[in-house]
Formats: sequence, structure tokens, C-alpha cells
Amino acid sequence: MPDLTRLDIVMPVWNEKDNVRAALESIEESASQAGVETRLIVIDDGSAPEHAVFLDELAGEGRIHLIRQENSGRFLARQRGMDEVSSDYVLLMDARVRLYPDTLASLRAMVQQGSHPVWSAHVDLLNAESPWTSFWFGITCVWWREYFQNPRRSVLTEENFDRYPKGTGAFFARSDLMRVAMEAFTTRFEGHAYSSDDTGLLRYFARNGGINLTPQIRCGYYGKDSFKGWARQSFYRGTTFIDGYLPQDANPAYYLAAACAAVGVGVAGMIAAPRAMAVGAVGAAVSAGVGARWCGATPHQAASVTALCLPFGVVFGAGLMRGLLMATRQFAR
Repeated sequence: MPDLTRLDIVMPVWNEKDNVRAALESIEESASQAGVETRLIVIDDGSAPEHAVFLDELAGEGRIHLIRQENSGRFLARQRGMDEVSSDYVLLMDARVRLYPDTLASLRAMVQQGSHPVWSAHVDLLNAESPWTSFWFGITCVWWREYFQNPRRSVLTEENFDRYPKGTGAFFARSDLMRVAMEAFTTRFEGHAYSSDDTGLLRYFARNGGINLTPQIRCGYYGKDSFKGWARQSFYRGTTFIDGYLPQDANPAYYLAAACAAVGVGVAGMIAAPRAMAVGAVGAAVSAGVGARWCGATPHQAASVTALCLPFGVVFGAGLMRGLLMATRQFAR
């Protein structure tokens, strides 16, 4: 019968000294309760000196296995970490994630039952009081309302990929499957600094056996709780959205031209009828918040969606334009 007695955990980090120790402590507590021997493989993706020194201290204590590389992005950091994995199963985990005391015990039980070998953890927001983090969870309730209105065990496939929440911040799979998925990964961009490593890997698993999701296997997550962090994340996600969702056979130049035309129409509308545009924008923001609440968001999350959806549209849209430019340049080569 299969079992989970050893587990290597791959964690790429960049300037995350305030989160790594807390994440490590959550791993150690969860592993102790589950009876699982864990090894945390930390890949320092070019962190600043004060963060690097902190990681050196943890490595000196023997609590992490530390690897260093120049800043190359999360995908290449994870791929480098996979070179060190020796356990039959692997957990991809971000530094802002916290395992619960029963997370690994629940995973072990699923493995012992001979259940599916690929799981994406159900994620709870741990700093829900912040409007910046609440916004993200509010919009996920809209996009993935089929699950959040009734959280239950589900299997993500290629057919229902866009209807369920998923991510690689806490993603469990057999190590051999993870290596194959990483080998199959491609990007529309030059290099991997802005590649959609989440979506690319997840699509591979969805096509090849599916991804399991259940509220029984869950973890917590501390989102970035400042305007600067929120804006940078919005801009970055706009860029990676192009890599993850633009059809592979599409010429990105056509989409770039359409996006530029849409921006031109919007600017012309603001000049010709600023009051009508303002009223329409406010109406759209309120509707977004109401929709998020109906889809299962808390009142605080819904209010954050209303307050931030317009600036999000601007920043995310700018990221989309950058992604289209990058994809167009690469496509032309």
C-alpha cells in the first residue's frame, strides 16, 4: 500500500526572510502530527544580502537545504529545487503559505487510500482584514464561484479548468510526474522571468489525469498587504495572464492591435463624455462588488472589490499590454 513517510518541499524565495521561518515552523508542526519526515529545499532566487544572511542562519541550523541562483524567476527556481528532490512525492510551497497542523496528515491519509496523486490545496486567507489581500479573494469568488458557493471535493480537468480555484503555492504531486510536467513546460516569452509557471504546470496536470481539490486538504496564506505589493502583483499577473491564456496558435500582434484600439476608444470616450464614463465606471465597480458577494465573498471582500476594481483594471491592463508586447516580439523571431 502506498504511504507518505518522507516528503521534500520545494520553496523558491526572493526577499522573504519575514515569512520563511514561520512557514518552516508550520511545516515542522504539521509533519510532526502526520509522522512524516520532511526536508525543506529553499532556492534563494537572488535575494538581497539581509535576506540571504537569514537563510544562511537557517541552513547553518540544519533546518533547510539551501540552494542559491541569480534572480531567474520562480519556475527556474523550482526546477532547480526539483534536481535535489529524492522523495517519491513533492510539495511545491510558497513562503507566504502556512500549513495547518493537520494538512500533511490529511495528505498522508489520501495517499494511503491509494487516492489521486495530484492535489492543489484549498487556501484560506489569513490576513483578511487587509483590503489589498481581500480584493484577490473577492475576485476569486467570482471567477470560481462554482466551487466557493459549495466547497467540495472536485477534480480539475482540461474541460472544467477555468471553473475551479487552483494554484501551485501549495501543490502536491508524485515527484516523477512533477519532473515530466516541468520538462513539458513552454512559455511565449523569452526566458522564464515572467512566464506563467502556475498556469502552464496546472494545465499539464489537468490534461494528464486531473488535479484534485478538497476543503479537507487546506492551508493558510498571507497575501501582500500594501498598495505597492498589490500594484506590483496586479501588474505582474496581467503580464503572466498573456502567457497562460493566450491561445498557443494565435498571433499576439492581432491581440495587441485590438488592445491598443480599445484603449483609444476608452480615452476618446473620457474626452467626449467624461460624466457618462465616470457614472459607468462607478456602476461597474458597484456591480463587481455585488457580484462578488453573491458568489460567496465576505462583505469585507466584496467592499474591497468595489473599491479596487477600477485601479486594478488600469494596472492589470498595463500588465496585459506588456505581456502582449513581449509575446509579439518573441513570436516575430
